[in-house]
Amino acid sequence: MTNSHFVVHDAEGNVRCVGKCPTAALPNMAPDGHTFLEIDEETAHAIRADIPSYRVQNGEVTRPGYSLDYVKQLKLRELEHACDREICSGFSYAGRNYPSDETAQRNMIFDSTGGGVLWCESEGTWSFIPHTREEAQAVIAAFGVSRVQAQNKLTALKTAVGAAADVGAVRDIQF
Repeated sequence: MTNSHFVVHDAEGNVRCVGKCPTAALPNMAPDGHTFLEIDEETAHAIRADIPSYRVQNGEVTRPGYSLDYVKQLKLRELEHACDREICSGFSYAGRNYPSDETAQRNMIFDSTGGGVLWCESEGTWSFIPHTREEAQAVIAAFGVSRVQAQNKLTALKTAVGAAADVGAVRDIQF
């Protein structure tokens, strides 16, 4: 019994998976609405490296590139991660720079209830600096403004991605 490489594709030609199994089993293994197509080993290796860019058209495996919808999905994830990085990269308030990673955010909230020390940079030196409750609340408010600015930018960029008419336009959108 010989093993054959294959792709499974849906009715629209989207490649769903690639694999290897006994040749005799291929016709009987296709899930509903999907078709198996026998392919050579070299093609199987190429497809495994980049499944979303391959399609099956007229019984042939082709690589037309990524669909616009797929590129948009990737771009949206990229933009969301960039927004998260922006939010957690720190912010400035009253001449000081503050971290804003998750630990710093928790510390700001805790110190806003009664005051305390916050890690910040002032005049080139990072240190724990005492803050009154009011000062800590002002720092949180400044962080909130910074966070909302990043979120508004993300919203505008998501709208631009949705409106993009081609892959090149989507790829040009940057956070």
